[in-house]
Amino acid sequence: MLENASTNYDSIKIDGANKSAIEVCKQRIIAVSVIFFVVTVLISIKLFYVSSSGSVIKTEIINDQLPIVRGKILDRNNKILAVSLPSYSLHMNGTKVRKPVILLAKLSKIIPTIDKSKILKKINDQKQFIYIARQLTPKIAKEVHLLGEPSLDFDIESLRLYPLEKETGYLLGYMGFDDKPHAGVERSFDEKLKQGKDVKLTLDSRLQSIVYDKLKDGFIEFNAKAAVGIIMDVTNGEILAAVSIPDFNPNLRSQHKSGNSNNRVTMSNYEMGSIFKSFTIASGLNENLINLDSRFDASKPYEVKGKIVTDFHPKNRILSLKEVFMYSSNIGSAMIAMKLGKEKQNHYLIALGLNKTIDSGIKEINAPLFPEVVSEADIVSRSYGYHISVNPLQVIAALAATVNGGKYIEPFVVDDPIYKKRPSVQVFKPEVSNIMRYLYRSVVSDGGTASKINIKEYKIGGKTGTASPVENGQYNTEKNIVSFISFLPINDPKYAIFILLDNPNPHKKPQATAGWTAVPIARDIVREMAPVVGEPGLNFNMTKNINKEAILQ
Repeated sequence: MLENASTNYDSIKIDGANKSAIEVCKQRIIAVSVIFFVVTVLISIKLFYVSSSGSVIKTEIINDQLPIVRGKILDRNNKILAVSLPSYSLHMNGTKVRKPVILLAKLSKIIPTIDKSKILKKINDQKQFIYIARQLTPKIAKEVHLLGEPSLDFDIESLRLYPLEKETGYLLGYMGFDDKPHAGVERSFDEKLKQGKDVKLTLDSRLQSIVYDKLKDGFIEFNAKAAVGIIMDVTNGEILAAVSIPDFNPNLRSQHKSGNSNNRVTMSNYEMGSIFKSFTIASGLNENLINLDSRFDASKPYEVKGKIVTDFHPKNRILSLKEVFMYSSNIGSAMIAMKLGKEKQNHYLIALGLNKTIDSGIKEINAPLFPEVVSEADIVSRSYGYHISVNPLQVIAALAATVNGGKYIEPFVVDDPIYKKRPSVQVFKPEVSNIMRYLYRSVVSDGGTASKINIKEYKIGGKTGTASPVENGQYNTEKNIVSFISFLPINDPKYAIFILLDNPNPHKKPQATAGWTAVPIARDIVREMAPVVGEPGLNFNMTKNINKEAILQ
């Protein structure tokens, strides 16, 4: 019944600059509709009780005796993400039914979804308690009441509605038929919500909708196993959007199992691949082991204690630091890692929160896999994103520290002083952060692995990552975990956008690497989110490379 009654926002696909305005309208319509519905329901309930003298519906639940309504879940702009409304469950005493066939025929005209044959069998078995239907509106309940059937009775219960449906399914969790919270914010803040108190999130529902739409499109287009999309404010750690696909509609409780909490934003650990070169290079810069004038011999494979390191797209020549980053050279990254050594590499990865479980406000989160480094080969592997597995929420927060002046800020999704007042950790020097912004820009603007996000209106920087998943104790080189981090605007970063696709298998693209899959998704998100967050188009000439002074100033 909910499925038919709810708006299918999945069908709304709007391209171009007009969508931001339409998204705003969409949210306003949702909010107004919900408020109108709430008011209508409350009035209907009052009228229902007034009209029910004699009362099949339990008249003791009137006026101030109604139970506490579960608190709302709101986004950062006070848009409703979850709200509880009163509804009715209908049941019957099978021993009191006089004309079951006639009664069921009348009921089916009011509630077409009931299973008449199943109910009739229970009546014939003389069951004293038979559920007929749940989550009925006051209007339908009144129509049933007017049948005047003494065998029927009602219980009042709470109907939990989620206006954004699949867009926030895993993040919010859901309330089951047992009236217990399952997963997400519903479970994490159950005590507060069941006291009737609202929970406000850092989430921006407009950005959540944009990320969901574009991520879902990419998930389908690239035939992926799963997908994750996150937007984070790099200046304060607030999560503005967080999407996990495959998804589910929390309004359709019958379609998912109790305890389902497979939120890949926090629950799935991945070896991230070349995105980790950001940490390797930033650490080397911070220790003054390398600089923009450093050179790395990538003319041949690099060997470390029996481990042979090669480049995916070999240049077979000496590379600058900028080229190591923009061409994603494993060889260059391995050389820097060997300069760092085990202790310093561990120091920076730990300082960036990659060895611990993050407290974001969501209980469903897995600890990272942070195995001990026992060989130089392990050091090298970590330099380009292997031998360590982290969840997407961890990695976006760690990457933010490379561009925001060097501060690690633990991410959070609940707008609460407990999270806002947590101190940041100065991991990198501000000048290192400036250089990293220049390097991120080169990956986009100078023919690097993320050139497909080189949008002329905006200064964007980023880094791609591609890794093979572990299956049966071995790396499956036939499959990929691809990811991409981008920052907007790169000269003064405010927003980090992280995209991950698990095993994309595109039919129409030449490669399943991040540059061909994750990067276009991020590009489409940036195009729609920038007007929404008020990021103006810069209108500068992108036909020429941006020099480092333009970024570093």
